[in-house]
Amino acid sequence: MTLGHDYGAAGDAAPEPKGNAMKHSALPRRAALMGALGLVGAGGAAAQPATRWPDRPIRFIVAFPAGSGTDVTTRNFTDALSAELGQPVVVDNRGGANGFIASEAVARARPDGYTFLSTANTTHGSNPALFHRLPYDPVAEFAPVALIGVGVLLVVVNNDLPVRSMRELADYARAHPGKLNFASGSASSRVAGEMFKSMAGVDMVNVTYRSNPLGITDVIGGVAQVMFVDATTSMPQAREGRVRAIGVTSRQRVAMMPDLPTVEEQGFPGYEMLSWNAIYAPAGTPPEIIARVNGLVNEIMARPAVRDRLTASGMVLRPGSPDDLARFQASEIEKWKRLVREAGIELQ
Repeated sequence: MTLGHDYGAAGDAAPEPKGNAMKHSALPRRAALMGALGLVGAGGAAAQPATRWPDRPIRFIVAFPAGSGTDVTTRNFTDALSAELGQPVVVDNRGGANGFIASEAVARARPDGYTFLSTANTTHGSNPALFHRLPYDPVAEFAPVALIGVGVLLVVVNNDLPVRSMRELADYARAHPGKLNFASGSASSRVAGEMFKSMAGVDMVNVTYRSNPLGITDVIGGVAQVMFVDATTSMPQAREGRVRAIGVTSRQRVAMMPDLPTVEEQGFPGYEMLSWNAIYAPAGTPPEIIARVNGLVNEIMARPAVRDRLTASGMVLRPGSPDDLARFQASEIEKWKRLVREAGIELQ
């Protein structure tokens, strides 16, 4: 199988792969920051007064378009983060090209604490397994900040498709080889569909989109018939009857839709697909800033109103340290390599 991808508007060229960008030394900035925080200098004299970080707006570049699951998750904490820091926190959506555009922008940004990446497993877990080369290094060029949480996908179908379970979907696909289109607007969405194709032994055609909201719109309209899609995007559509949900991709049923069976329990042992959201900064960002943002994000996510909104969309919050995210990401890259290999996807 060949992995489809979208590099933006028609005729756009793929971003040219580059080596790791040289970063300016963080030591002068770190020293300035320590002075700004009022730390004692040499000889016991107090540091000269300096402007504290942050003294201007902070930008969160989101790797997916407005309305996507990652965008919704990001906007759940940016207003509160702005209030805590006393500066505007600007959400800058740069979707498309499998997250290349946003990731490269942050990798090349000054590591001064004013640019962060809000992203999903596509850019920092899945892409290393799906592409021979990337225009950014998802490990060396980024500093982990905070893991937000892990989410599930729903399997949804067009209302006119005569299937109400994963077994019926497999049977219908076998009876109509190559006739069903499954939409995908992220790596999780694509690989989830390919995994099902492989395990069920069916032939469905993947149609790629710039984002999951665009894909599910075409499922509603019948251009595509099936989609494996994040719960944030799909659950409102399923509850309002615009699509039919027939399975959930986690190993256990989820609280927000307890009557919806898992793919695994419908006859596909071992099937599981989860997505995740996290925050990164450019490599070389002062650790004092990373630690502060990490602590604030963890605190904001624990607030009942924020926590309840995110868990209602199927996300399991995963507070932790930057080191926790680094270890989690390393394990995810290895997991995605295995999933891509097992699904028989040809790397780009």
